[in-house]
Amino acid sequence: MKHKFYLLLTLFIFSFANAQIREIPAVIINKNNDTIKTNIIVVVNIFDKTLINELSIIKKIRLIDSIGNKNTIFAKEINKLNFIDLKNKNRTFRFDGKNELREIIYEGKIKVYYTYSANAYDGSIITKFDFYDENGEKVKVGPFNIFLKKALKKLVKQNPELVKIIDESDLTYEETIILVLTKFETEYINK
Repeated sequence: MKHKFYLLLTLFIFSFANAQIREIPAVIINKNNDTIKTNIIVVVNIFDKTLINELSIIKKIRLIDSIGNKNTIFAKEINKLNFIDLKNKNRTFRFDGKNELREIIYEGKIKVYYTYSANAYDGSIITKFDFYDENGEKVKVGPFNIFLKKALKKLVKQNPELVKIIDESDLTYEETIILVLTKFETEYINK
């Protein structure tokens, strides 16, 4: 009887763990600028199967080729990773020059990225914005992105109309950033 209980418990844990893994098609451009079309394995949220755990792909990516062979590629070997997530959102990640991939929010003369890390207490995902001005200098945002609007205003301070948009925006941070920086580059920088 004891063996049946342990067998059932093991099967439950195994199926529970595997239920959090999904395969999605992706395109990887490696450091040699070779394009690799493959499927990647991502970990999804335990309660919402459409939410990808970005921590499962920022340091290394597990690949599955058309035959079913599994392989691993590390972030330092990747120039760019592109895929459509389980919510049909196109997502692009770029190597940060150190050891991780970061997600591109906006890449023009000004650059904005998401960086992901794990909370030391509970393992949840911490998302942080990284801003870079036209000179490639990092703009400080502060802990927990509390000074996000302030950092964005600092980048576009030459244009009071855009500062007003930032202050009055009820869009998400990502939508506001893309809207403001697109306008800023087309109307101010590119003149």
